[in-house]
Amino acid sequence: MNHYRTELQVALLAVGVCCVLVVILVGAVTTTDAPLDPYNHGEQGTSRLVEATDGAVAVSYAALDRETTPETVIIFGGGSAVDTADVDALQGYLDDGGTVVFLTEDEQSNRLLEALGLTSRVGAGFLRATATQSQSRPPAQFSVIGSETAGLKFTGVQVNVAKPLGVAADRDDTSRTVLAQTPRAARDLNADGRIDAAEPRGNYPVVVSESVGAGRVILVGDASVLTNGQWQVRQTRRLAGALTSDGALIVYPQTARFAPVSRLRLALKTPLGTVLGVPLFCAAGAIGVWLCVMLYRRARSSQSTDQTLRITWK
Repeated sequence: MNHYRTELQVALLAVGVCCVLVVILVGAVTTTDAPLDPYNHGEQGTSRLVEATDGAVAVSYAALDRETTPETVIIFGGGSAVDTADVDALQGYLDDGGTVVFLTEDEQSNRLLEALGLTSRVGAGFLRATATQSQSRPPAQFSVIGSETAGLKFTGVQVNVAKPLGVAADRDDTSRTVLAQTPRAARDLNADGRIDAAEPRGNYPVVVSESVGAGRVILVGDASVLTNGQWQVRQTRRLAGALTSDGALIVYPQTARFAPVSRLRLALKTPLGTVLGVPLFCAAGAIGVWLCVMLYRRARSSQSTDQTLRITWK
């Protein structure tokens, strides 16, 4: 009987721990969506963050009101799957005068850029600050070109692991405008983390703008160059205000490679994320407290039973 109770307690504990972990995961995912509001929205709350795969753009903008001012679409990735519905939705959106910000992750993003007829391309290799600039005091900087926001600068450390933005081999760069570029940096073509003598050096564009139809596309060579892998809300929003008319915040989703979590985040709209996330966190805490109380009571009950049995045998 006592052995059975022990197994039952272990089973209940395992199930309870799993429930707590699941609730915390979902709560974290939904609550993480909260910082996107209001910072990921423009002055009028019009910007959206979507993933350009599996028809997500087409689904997200199927009910877009054509009579309203186009919002800024912020897209991360654009990876291996280029969905025709996404391309058509984006093309129509740009023709209507919309603004699309691409946060490129890798060279596979070129497939989507090519499908939209853009001259800009994501270059091979990663940018790394040269040894001289890395040791300089203050560190080397790059800034938004032609921006009215004076002092909007980023350190040379943030140049590391950015993607250089070039143009298609068969096109010139007359149709694009460089919005931000690095100081002198090297291209780590073999991604070994070192700057070899044979690897090219120069001042590389990291943010460019290109007109498409009545709208425009802003291409960012990996948004970690802007956020340094962190949620630097104030500084990044200043940059976004210099790039987009509605001040949409450019963010780099940390869960881009975890599709289920990423899609769950993007499917929720704030403040719904906060409304759902906070109760889930509270529920996880309540379940945890209930498990502790239950195990404590069962342990006390088991001790009382053992004492009763010992007295009986005597």
